[in-house]
Amino acid sequence: MKKKAVKKKAVKKKAEKKKTVEPYVYLAGAGEIQVGDSKRAAQIAGWRGAPAGFYAGILCRIRVAGMCMRKCACEIGSAPPAALPIVIESGRMKILLLGKSGQIGRELQRALAPLGEVIAAGRADADLAQFDRLRKLVRVTAPDVLVNAAAYTAVDRAEAEPEQAQRVNAGAVQVMAQEMQRYGGWLVHYSTDYVFDGTANAPYRETDAVGPLNVYGCSKLAGEEAIRASGCRHLIFRTSWVYSAHGSNFVKTLLHLARERTDIKVVSDQTGAPTGADLIADITAAVIRRLRADENLAARSTGTYHLTAGGATTWHEYACLLVRSAAADGAGMRVSPEQLVPIPAAQYAAAAVRPANSRLDTAKLRAAFDLPLPHWQPGVLRLLAQLRSAQPDPQACR
Repeated sequence: MKKKAVKKKAVKKKAEKKKTVEPYVYLAGAGEIQVGDSKRAAQIAGWRGAPAGFYAGILCRIRVAGMCMRKCACEIGSAPPAALPIVIESGRMKILLLGKSGQIGRELQRALAPLGEVIAAGRADADLAQFDRLRKLVRVTAPDVLVNAAAYTAVDRAEAEPEQAQRVNAGAVQVMAQEMQRYGGWLVHYSTDYVFDGTANAPYRETDAVGPLNVYGCSKLAGEEAIRASGCRHLIFRTSWVYSAHGSNFVKTLLHLARERTDIKVVSDQTGAPTGADLIADITAAVIRRLRADENLAARSTGTYHLTAGGATTWHEYACLLVRSAAADGAGMRVSPEQLVPIPAAQYAAAAVRPANSRLDTAKLRAAFDLPLPHWQPGVLRLLAQLRSAQPDPQACR
């Protein structure tokens, strides 16, 4: 009995000793710290022998395979020849989500929640046009992963506001990339098929030459380039023809017109894959989960990936499916699929030129993370059912 008591006491002492270290390591990684604290943190990590002045600076975070690692990023003195010490802290992942109210952002709040603490920010919290506020938010949050679902997306208006589009889609993204490079975290960013000119005869691969046709596409490409230049660990997901139950999109606009008009013209010479915001969010969460679980995968996964649903269609064929399915569900359509008039893009009045071919080859994403991407039609039909169930039944109101 006495031996057992001694053993229990030793285990208890060991646990208490561990507890005294863990809180310190956590505090040492939060923002600017005192010279003495920094030196102590380095000693905990087993890094000794550097001059006292060297320890001034900030302890930055590095995230690999779900572990929180912090290293001393010095502002005074030069680094010693040995590698910087790393203090490992287990715990839940902290994710900063920008653009929480957008189509993708709303779905990301749902999909990312099981991965850890999600801090969702909207325009009121982080106006991307105000770089200082954005930088402060990232520093205060110090996330393991920054998921940027915010952007300037008014494609036609961008032609008259190129500076604003560039500031939000490139300048703000550069700030995010620089901050995440500083912390050693991941930046997840969404880009577009509009970085291509659409002249190819096949789906575009990530390595194909870019050549945006409009201001929006140019600004999104500049954002991609800023991320790559920063050296931060990143995932750039290019997607296309996004839809969801929230916000404005082709599905909701077309259905609204079909209830009110009998003459609707739809572009028939542009091809792409309608992609649900829920699919984009689910794939994003799945990729982050895999990176967290596999250090080797994380080490080789920084880069650009195409993320769309499978298959392809034209805007006109897409519209026909929407009207046909909505009518079959009992929605009051004033126009039939046969009455939808196909027109070339040249006859559609728009300030910005769109690519004729928006098809993206998703083989790289599917192979890298072993993730299937479903055909586009089931997702659209599911959305229609969702929109239908959200509408009040006219018979029930009588």
